[in-house]
Amino acid sequence: MADLEETISLQDLFKTLRKRFVLIISAVILAVTLAGVVSYLYLTPIYKASTQILVTQKENDQQYNSQDIQTNLQLINTYKLIIKSPAILSIVAEKLDINTSPGMLNSQIAVNSEQSSQVVNISVQDVDHRNAVDIANVTAEVFQEEIKTLMNVDNVNILSPAVHAQNPSPIKPNPLLNMAIAAVIGLMLGIGLAFLLEYLDKTVKSEQDIEELLELPILGLVGPIPNNEGIRRRRERKGRWLKKKTKLETAKRKLITRNNPKAIHSEQYRTIRTNINFSMPDRELQTLLFTSALPRDGKSTTAANAAIVFAQEGKKVLLVDVDMRKPTVHHTFELMNGLGLSNVLTRQATISEVANESGTEGLDIITCGPIPPNPAELLSSQMMETVLEEMKKAYDMVIFDSPPLLSVSDAQILSNRCDGTILVINSGITEKDGAVKAKEVLASSKAHIIGAVLNNFKIDKDHYFYQYYGTVE
Repeated sequence: MADLEETISLQDLFKTLRKRFVLIISAVILAVTLAGVVSYLYLTPIYKASTQILVTQKENDQQYNSQDIQTNLQLINTYKLIIKSPAILSIVAEKLDINTSPGMLNSQIAVNSEQSSQVVNISVQDVDHRNAVDIANVTAEVFQEEIKTLMNVDNVNILSPAVHAQNPSPIKPNPLLNMAIAAVIGLMLGIGLAFLLEYLDKTVKSEQDIEELLELPILGLVGPIPNNEGIRRRRERKGRWLKKKTKLETAKRKLITRNNPKAIHSEQYRTIRTNINFSMPDRELQTLLFTSALPRDGKSTTAANAAIVFAQEGKKVLLVDVDMRKPTVHHTFELMNGLGLSNVLTRQATISEVANESGTEGLDIITCGPIPPNPAELLSSQMMETVLEEMKKAYDMVIFDSPPLLSVSDAQILSNRCDGTILVINSGITEKDGAVKAKEVLASSKAHIIGAVLNNFKIDKDHYFYQYYGTVE
């Protein structure tokens, strides 16, 4: 079990990285670009020059023994301090005729030697390579002369003076190194930002979110439906001005189960149909309500395509638009909305008079009709109960497209009268708090929630559904 949880956790990590890949790469590119611009255009090049001195025995000493070497090595540590002392550097500044304090020169000079070596290296960094050479050489010369007076010894020789190169290369900045470091930092920041955004994202994104938050069975996953008609027309009109999508194109995009029954999305809706049929094996499911927490979660598209696949199964299906505030079914099926449910509930028409053919065999549509001033009262009336019973007698299945739960009480009223209610959730859009509140609203009205549909879910190539059914046609 622990191994399974660890595998799921790793999968979530990689999924987050893949989802935010563009953000991570953008952070790396931005960091590298900034590092390159700053390194090449804003940072002043620093040059380095070095002079080597040798600490050895006196010139008149003919014998050279290990004791002399050891003494010289001990003196080197003292010499390092003397070389950078004001006593030496003030003379250097005077000889070079530069307006620089001993403290500033001290910060430019580095004195070091290898362990057990009598060679001392005097390194100078400056924005001008020629100045660095002059400071390194003059410092060595002044030290060689002054040490005779300061310590009464003459054991310092200049081994290798600094030389001015024709085209010196600066030691810093190192643009390539800076950009490499910036790439690593950008990568770390990008990954950190990706996980931060994922942490701050309070929307429902996956099946696991629904199972953990709502404790509802997943009836199906529906991916984003592409507007194939729009793509085709754009290709045909290359270089020409494109008009905005028409309602006809939108309808064709929504009714993918009718217009492209072999598409992967159509198979996803057929999977939802199968899961609905198996959700209530001991009870007849004749009235079904589709709702959502908020608008734009895809409940109307889901209800329309579910109605089509049930009709394709051979059932006589009626799709009813009970959203009497912002109805959409008549747009989806390209129908007139002059007569509809509101006329039936106010006894102005009968069910048979307002039922429209949908263009799919076995599926009839009842639109909202004229928008009434009191939708909630109509839906909770005894007349609605009577109309519902008449619909059940005339059709094998009645599907209701209802308003969002958190906007108005209409869906809550009707959910109690239906055999089953399905909560549609928009992946990456529906907030977790909203989904939880929607379920609580349905539970308070004693609705029979048979499950949830995760809409607009981007199915990865490693997802079991994608592996079996392939790509979108």
